Amino acid sequence: RNDLLFTGFAKALSRGLDARMILLERANSPDQEKVKGLICDLGISANVEWHNSEEPTGFTWLELSRLYKSADVVADQFSSWFGLCAIESASSALPVLNYLEPEAVRIMYPGGHPFVQTGTTDEVCNALLMLNDASHRRSIGRASRRWVLRYHDRYVVARRCETMLAALGIS
Repeated sequence: RNDLLFTGFAKALSRGLDARMILLERANSPDQEKVKGLICDLGISANVEWHNSEEPTGFTWLELSRLYKSADVVADQFSSWFGLCAIESASSALPVLNYLEPEAVRIMYPGGHPFVQTGTTDEVCNALLMLNDASHRRSIGRASRRWVLRYHDRYVVARRCETMLAALGIS
């Protein structure tokens, strides 16, 4: 489903978006060569940069932090939930593109979430064009950071774990 990002990005570029996409090289990634082929086929290679970690074990937290700080928008997973990348990006006050299963989100986060939902190529394209407005992008970024602090701050998570352990009779 990550092909949605690349095809949506290509469509946004064709509609006038002036942007570059930064992708992370990962050793042993089963999809990386397919992605490179798709990027070439879409004709967007000039707008895509691949970054490698300086460490043989992969990207360090410091390297990722620098990448987040250099980004305007971060794309996470499009597979119906979010990963740590979404949390870290949102905590950096960045808008996050992804696709979340609506019913699961309704149950887990009844107050909503700040993630920009992009389940189709057109939605990715339109979201990227919308987020080209710096003021709108910053507004979503600030909302993202508030949401992370409300639901995923380490103290909040620790209290939630304590509650679950207590419910199991473990203290």
